[in-house]
Amino acid sequence: MDGAVHLVIGTVLACLAVPSLVAALMERRFPLVALLVFCAGAGLILAVAARRHGGMPTDPEGAARFTTETLPAVLRQVPHAFVEVAGAVLAGVW
Repeated sequence: MDGAVHLVIGTVLACLAVPSLVAALMERRFPLVALLVFCAGAGLILAVAARRHGGMPTDPEGAARFTTETLPAVLRQVPHAFVEVAGAVLAGVW
């Protein structure tokens, strides 16, 4: 359940940051808050991706990398995560 909650919060944060980011760029000002919120959301999504597949695989040099299946597999779970979290909130479990 924790992974689903983090995935939902990360998706909501990233999606809410995009309009603010575009508006700031159109007004020719630096979108600091929008970038921070977007990075927080993307960080939560990437953290879920790292946890769901047993951690991030590493190169022999120790540089962390994702495989080509890691992030798309997690992004396909976003609708299920929203339903799982909504069901838990409505049932009073969370």
